Parts: sequence; structure tokens; C-alpha cells
Amino acid sequence: HVARIVADRRADGAAGRDLLARLLAARDDDGGALSESELHDQVAVLILAGAETTSSALAWSLHLIAGHPDAERALHAEVDTVLDGRVAGPDDLSRLEWTGRVVREALRLYPPAWVLPRTTTRAVDLAGRRLPVGSTLVFSPYILHRHPDFHPEPELFRPEREYADGTAPGAWSRSAFVPFGAGPTKCVGDTFALTESVLALASIAARWRLRPASATPVRAVPRSVLTPRTLPMRLIPR
Repeated sequence: HVARIVADRRADGAAGRDLLARLLAARDDDGGALSESELHDQVAVLILAGAETTSSALAWSLHLIAGHPDAERALHAEVDTVLDGRVAGPDDLSRLEWTGRVVREALRLYPPAWVLPRTTTRAVDLAGRRLPVGSTLVFSPYILHRHPDFHPEPELFRPEREYADGTAPGAWSRSAFVPFGAGPTKCVGDTFALTESVLALASIAARWRLRPASATPVRAVPRSVLTPRTLPMRLIPR
């Protein structure tokens, strides 16, 4: 699939201003272009980090809304007021407050990046153990987001939870809400991902109501991205 994407873009003459065109046109200090392997790696990372994660967040948002009528009514009221049936755009973002809360609460319950690795840059004591420089740690935002010390009633879907800056729970430690990681290695696409998810959810909710097409419980599958095993839903025009 990745090879086909690159080949199709080459067939188009690699013209344009999209990211792949820029990668094809990129040259190093010696005038060399990216190798096929390097191009494939870049495209694969973009698909995984920029597409599967966002689609997973959107899928979980739609699933949660379908099971919570009060939250859905608030969502529909907001998008009807702000959008009046049209597709959402960047200028609408500041007024889609509840929609943003729905997405962030979905990210808390089902963070696409459910497990993250980190490497120590200095020796550190952690939980009674001494970790030397270069140690690899693995932690799970999924578990952290459901810890009752940081999130009251952690298993409940509550978009009304208070967020001070739009991304992190205001009453809790910033490190207790980390769907995009934190610190110097925090995902550089966090703002873009939130914007994309909010606008997509608002645009869908403005026209459609989604309902489960099956009584089978929806289960999370911890692959490279935390996705529903299956999520069949019916589209009902509003």
C-alpha cells in the first residue's frame, strides 16, 4: 500500500505542495534525495501516526456518544447552532466547545497510543529502583487515564470534566492526561489531531445520528493503535 502511494505520486510528476511532494523533492546538503526505503518509512509513519490514530479517536467518540443520550443531545444542540447543517471549518473551532470535550474524554478513555516507550537520559530512582542512563521504560496512558486517584469515576464517560487549557484536566496533574505523550517527546501533531477530530465529529453529528448495528459488545484491541475490534454502526439522517 505504501509503495503504491509513492509510485502514484511519482506518476503525477511529484508536483504539488502536499507533504509527500515535499518529501520527494527534498534534498540533503549533498543534493541527494531520500531513498525508497526512507520514503516508505516516512509514509508509513504518517499513515500510522496521522491517520489511524485520528480515525480511532473519532470511532471511539461516535461509539461513546451513541450510548449516552444526554451527551448526544448537547452535541447536536451545539453543532446545530454553530454549523446549521454545513461542514465544520477551522473558524468554527472556538465555538465547538462541547464537541471538543467529547473528543478529549474519548481520548482519556481510549487513547490511541495506549502504550508509550521512553528512554532515561540520566540515572533516576523510580518506584524504589535505580535506573541507569539509557534504560527503556514503557508506560500506558490507558491505565493512567483510568486511575481513580487522578480521575474521579474513571470508567464513566463524562465530557463535562473540567479542563483548564483545553487539553489537560485542570484539577489534576498535567501528566495524568497524556494521550499525546508529554515533555520534549510529546507528539508534534497534537493540536492538528484535536482540530481534525473535533471538526470531523461536528460535521458528522450535524447530519447524522449513529446507532450500533449489532448487540455485540464493543471491545478495545491493543494493537499498535487502540481500536475497536469491530464497530458496525447505522447512519440515520437527522
